[in-house]
Formats: sequence, structure tokens, C-alpha cells
Amino acid sequence: MTVKKLIFSPLLLLLLLAAGLTPAPARGAAVITLGPGELEEIFAAIIAKESVWPREELSISGFSAFPESVQVPAGILDYRLENRPEPSRPGRQSLQVTLLVNGREQERVRLSANLQRLGEVVVTARRINRGEVIGPDDLLVLRREVSMLDPSFIAEPGLAVGKQPRTTLQAGAIVYGNLLENPPLVRRGDRVNIVAGNGRILVSAPGEVRDTGAQGDLVRVRNLMSRQEIQARVVDSATVETTF
Repeated sequence: MTVKKLIFSPLLLLLLLAAGLTPAPARGAAVITLGPGELEEIFAAIIAKESVWPREELSISGFSAFPESVQVPAGILDYRLENRPEPSRPGRQSLQVTLLVNGREQERVRLSANLQRLGEVVVTARRINRGEVIGPDDLLVLRREVSMLDPSFIAEPGLAVGKQPRTTLQAGAIVYGNLLENPPLVRRGDRVNIVAGNGRILVSAPGEVRDTGAQGDLVRVRNLMSRQEIQARVVDSATVETTF
């Protein structure tokens, strides 16, 4: 069950007289039966309120309650948590809850369910070999459980397009940011323009790259005018920059 958008307040104030539930006779007083469905709604509301995850990313399954149903007087329902929940930890969650009606204690229930986090994940649409530049058509976006994934997983295709994997990715593989790198813009032997400055003066000279490097990488470059070798940062395939 995916957590629903709930119409009651964060404190779970339910006007049971208007809830449409079936009253049970109890010495002339109106009594409301809260069954598994209503108790699951209470569990979902508590988790949604306590979790740091966005509500639309929460998923609940395998709900159980002990007892399975309770009877309480008609009135305004609230609750008090008797244990400290960990609703942002995936897996089985158990809550000890005391139900209150019009501020008075009524019943204590144990509510349990499996908690998962759902989100968008970028996966490969085909096999992508190591060092191959990733294009827009090479990726798909799927919605799946992400609570157990390494946090470096990519949710936006634009973060992977134009990069290359450090290892071969099979079709359907989840794309992780730590497995991607920028493609090299310069390689050993490439001729580039060395731009050097100190904030006031800007000079340039022809150079020859001695390493392979991507945008932003520091590479060794030989100044063809002075014959000296320097460290410079790759700007693009034709330019490196340094300071003096």
C-alpha cells in the first residue's frame, strides 16, 4: 500500500462521528470499530508525519495490527506514540500506539509494516562499454525501491549524458555517479593553446599535452616556446590554463 494523501491534520484528528464507520452497541453509547483498514491509515499517517522522506516516496506493505481491531467511543481520535519510531529506516517498522478519544486514553495497539522508499532511478537501455560516451537514448528512468541502493545512484539522466562509465554496464543496470567520469578532451601529443594569467596580465603560448585529461583535470603540458613543462588545467579540447 502506498501512503495516501490524508485529509486529517498532522495530529490525526478524525471526527469519527462523520467517518462512516459502523457503530457497535455498547450500553447505549456510540462505539466505533477500528478495523485493519482504519489502523493501517493511522500507521500510514504516523509514518508520513515522522519520516524525513517526501510523502510521495513512501510505500507500506505487509501491514499487521495487534489486536486486529479495537472499539473506541465516538469522538475525536488522536494518538500517542509509546516508542521512538525510525520511519526513515527501511525494513520492518513497529509502533506502539495509545489511541485517545477526546483526549482520554482508550486502547493500546501495536502496528507493524514493511517500509520502503520509492524513487526515480536511471538505468541503461542497452549495454554500454567502458569508455563509451553515454547519449540520451542510452538511458531509461524507472520508479523502484531506492532505500537499499547506494546513495550515489543517479535520478536525472542529464547527470549521466556526455560521461563515460569506468566499467562496462549491462542493459538494465542502475547508473551510479561514482562509476562515471568525464571523457578526455586532450591526449598525449595534442597541440593546445596555453593561457596563463595572474588577474591583470594574460598571455598565451602554444603547447603540447603530455597526459590524457578531461575537462577540469590537471595535465602536464610542454610549452613549445620555452621548452619547459608545466601543469595546466584543461578548459576544452584546444585550451589549457595556468597561472604565473
